[in-house]
Amino acid sequence: MKKANIILLVLIACFFASCGDSSTRYIKKAIHIMDKNGIYAQGPEWEQAKSVALTASPSTLKEAQEIVVQAGKVAGGKHTFLMTTDEVTENDTSAWEMPRVELLEENIAVIKLPPFSGNEEEEVKYANTVLGALPDVLKGAILDLRGNRGGNMYPMIAAVHRFLPDDIILQLRTRRYNMEINVDYVTRVAKVERQAPIDCPVTLLTDEWTGSSGEAVLLCFRGLENTRTFGSPTAGYASCNQPYRLPDGSQLVLTTGTDVARTGEEFCDDPIQPDMLTETPLEDALEWLNKMRSGFVTINDSIQVYYKIWNPSTEQESKTLCFVHGFGCDMNTWEKQFEAFRNEDIQLVFIDLPGYGLSDKPKVDYTFDFFAHAIDEVLNANKIKDAVFVGHSLGTPVCRHTLMTTSHSGALVDVDGVYCFYDGTETPEYVEAINQFGHAFDGPDCREVITGFVSSLAGKDTPQWVTDYAMSVMPKTPQYVASSTMQHLVECEWWTNTQLNIPVMVICTQNSGLEPDNEQKMQVLYPNLNYTELTTCGHFIHMEQSEMFNAKLKTFLGTISLSSEQAQHCSQ
Repeated sequence: MKKANIILLVLIACFFASCGDSSTRYIKKAIHIMDKNGIYAQGPEWEQAKSVALTASPSTLKEAQEIVVQAGKVAGGKHTFLMTTDEVTENDTSAWEMPRVELLEENIAVIKLPPFSGNEEEEVKYANTVLGALPDVLKGAILDLRGNRGGNMYPMIAAVHRFLPDDIILQLRTRRYNMEINVDYVTRVAKVERQAPIDCPVTLLTDEWTGSSGEAVLLCFRGLENTRTFGSPTAGYASCNQPYRLPDGSQLVLTTGTDVARTGEEFCDDPIQPDMLTETPLEDALEWLNKMRSGFVTINDSIQVYYKIWNPSTEQESKTLCFVHGFGCDMNTWEKQFEAFRNEDIQLVFIDLPGYGLSDKPKVDYTFDFFAHAIDEVLNANKIKDAVFVGHSLGTPVCRHTLMTTSHSGALVDVDGVYCFYDGTETPEYVEAINQFGHAFDGPDCREVITGFVSSLAGKDTPQWVTDYAMSVMPKTPQYVASSTMQHLVECEWWTNTQLNIPVMVICTQNSGLEPDNEQKMQVLYPNLNYTELTTCGHFIHMEQSEMFNAKLKTFLGTISLSSEQAQHCSQ
């Protein structure tokens, strides 16, 4: 009897020892995976978490799993989790909701994209359910990502690939490499046939449950000029996960990388903010699609110039704001102004100058005449005569030249505009400095020069998001566009000191190196002047201090009256 008891105790001890060994191996396997692939698996915090896990003495598999989960939160962050064998089996056999497409009377498609983690056959069915229901021509599309917690992003993106451009739509950034994803890759992975693009405005709806792959779909559209997002901030899981099978059949779903949008913005654990925070996203998206007109006009026989018009009017008496961006930028620079004036009884015109944004970028001379011609044609195509021209930086002299050389009249808003003063009193040093700036973008290092130029535009109080925007677009300017624009900008022929006898509001900043007599110089050019000079603001005044700027612009609009009978008055 005593001998039997001893044998039983030995067997029990061996059993627990084997359990301990098995649990220890389980932990070592998981830690090895995390150490090699986890997005945060480096640095002191991870080394401490790894040490704690490897020196633990779990007596059961459940205890080992709890240790792995704790280590995983350090190695991969909040998006990392462990699936037990039962959960893996349940996930493999789950029935997944298919997407839905509803075509509204206005020829707008509402596409509901639910989460998805099915098999290959279901993956193809998911994407084709949307693709097979879309007509080739639409007024607009609404992609409803509310409640989409994630899963496999490829069938989701493939389902809406007809609305995406033929370039890099998303990057996955890991510790070891960057993976660039385009539409061709998505359709190959999802095993669906690529279809012709649909050119129409796109809106996306989000809520607090939009996460992971749902956020990846959202980011594929980020930075596109013909898109807008409505709803509430997302869940904040915009990162890529990789499942790793562990010895017992469970899966460690580890965060291995971040999502990077075409804008260069990197996302991971923070919620993605919508363009418009609203409790009625579908209604607001429909309003935006119905009130927004976008398209191209052709100038010089073949050059396409892109524009958007909000609240288009058929009445020539309608008050119009025409926004023109600065060097290296695009119409997205006016986002805060769109928000401030979208509900006003005003027609809003946004233009991508040729060479920038979605407009063509031909190898031509980028002169003020060329830019003014583009604006003239956009306005003429939409039967707009008078407007309040709002120009930022380079956009200011472009608007000024438009008012001087075309039939359009109205008023001018100068947002830290660029000026070259040639009145016969300029010193040789001044002329040389101007010429050096004009040719600074001529060489092969143009991108680096623009990057340094962007850094110089920030003021003491410039928010980081403003600099991030500028860095995401300005250095992408083609070298020949940048060089030609700047060379012509400083040429004497464009700077005649012609007076504009129309209402003019100037808002500028000392950060741009203003001369002490800048207000007097502006008064010579603009006898009917409203002048504001800031001290610490950076170059992007309308973005950095948007509330102040928008309030001044609204007040200025209230002081002027535009009509088709108003004449344009210029004098030398």
